Amino acid sequence: VSSHSSSSCLFVISTSLRNRPNIMSQFASYRGDDTVGLWVNVYDDMSCNNNATTAGAGSSSNGNVVVNVDDENHSRIITSAIPGLKPALWEHVVPQYTSDYDYLYFLDEDMMFDRSVFAFNQFRWAVGRVDAVMATPKIIRMSAAGAGEQLRVRTR
Repeated sequence: VSSHSSSSCLFVISTSLRNRPNIMSQFASYRGDDTVGLWVNVYDDMSCNNNATTAGAGSSSNGNVVVNVDDENHSRIITSAIPGLKPALWEHVVPQYTSDYDYLYFLDEDMMFDRSVFAFNQFRWAVGRVDAVMATPKIIRMSAAGAGEQLRVRTR
């Protein structure tokens, strides 16, 4: 496990096996940014445990949690297969896996966090500026157009 630079953040998301590719695609927008990591829990896929034997060098395992380090892209991805509701995952979110990060950002699987739609660096800057212990972005309507309108994220 490599040390991350100041103001690093770990996205923590529990998702279904069906939605995992969407989560991984969004995280790919942070490729090359070694201040951001991802913990993706696939609550309905117990085969995730098999990654501990096939993930290769740069990986470690402890029960249902597998830590993968992608040296080429400077990305740290933690995968787990902890069934049940989110509090079951939260029990495993311990310093052993999170001590390299300044912030843990818990997201629901239906939240967009791709850099093209979420100004995460701006949000992280605002949180750091006010030294917030707990924060979430404010979601506002771009227009009063009604059903199907787009949303944007604003930090204040």
